[in-house]
Amino acid sequence: YSQRVCKDYNEKYQIIIYALLVLLIASCSQSKDVVVMKEFTGDGIAVINFSVQGSMVENGIGKNAADRLTDALFLKKNLRVIDRSKVNDALIDMEIKSPEALSSEQITSLGQRLNANFILLGRIVQTTEKEFLTTKNDMSLYISFRIVSTNNSEVVGIATYKTTYKEDLFKEIDIAMNHLAEEMDL
Repeated sequence: YSQRVCKDYNEKYQIIIYALLVLLIASCSQSKDVVVMKEFTGDGIAVINFSVQGSMVENGIGKNAADRLTDALFLKKNLRVIDRSKVNDALIDMEIKSPEALSSEQITSLGQRLNANFILLGRIVQTTEKEFLTTKNDMSLYISFRIVSTNNSEVVGIATYKTTYKEDLFKEIDIAMNHLAEEMDL
């Protein structure tokens, strides 16, 4: 029993610490939500299902976010985006259950399998007033992702997005993904 309590306690604090880090990164940035290094050419990018944290998260939101971002990136026309069904099939074949913690070897192998030069790994953190003492009844949504080179496992891009919303989480995800795709300068 005490091990379960400690595990629950640790998981809650990990979520809080991650959300605070996202806030810190967002507050330290100038006006850009997305920063990509010159090494990111956009040639062959595979978007993995976003990991999700929060007490109010709806089912399928991580997959929906990845689908929406893939669509938004595809519309940029100067990117070669890997089809999501191929990405999902490769993750299943490679028995990858937690894509947020891929090893360098897994990133390289996934890149080779998909003919992808970059893997996009994202996270969505959803909080409510009870979790962070806010003055509104809105829910807060923090989205971040990193773009990792499959060649050397180096991060070549990052993004953060923060918003509050009252009702339609899927609509907010769509708005966020379109915004983040637009912010990518190539």
